Amino acid sequence: MLARGKKQARSFKQAVQRWAGRRIDWAARVDVAAVRASVRRARVEDEVEKRVAARAGSDRLLRIAEVKKLAGLGRTMIWQLERDGLFPKRVKLSGTRGRAVGWRESEVRQWAADRKAASEE
Repeated sequence: MLARGKKQARSFKQAVQRWAGRRIDWAARVDVAAVRASVRRARVEDEVEKRVAARAGSDRLLRIAEVKKLAGLGRTMIWQLERDGLFPKRVKLSGTRGRAVGWRESEVRQWAADRKAASEE
């Protein structure tokens, strides 16, 4: 149900323009090379930030997407292993009321190293 005084967008383009708060020139060309370069820079900066944090010994809290990448497992398997005591426990990020959780990076990396060592034996 819409609030009074709010008009519903008639098309996707109108909805996007309303969300952006400005008119969008839909005929304008996008410089794909510049977008790719920007994405590449962001990835490199993210990797550098992770390596600097690892050297400094800081223990970042990882969200589920990063944990899935590091562990090579899906969300359900991570939670099943955690329930069985075979994966590091999650930490609540927002106290008792929220649902946001994270995992300590050092614990997840140690778990991955232990799994790798066990598979090589």
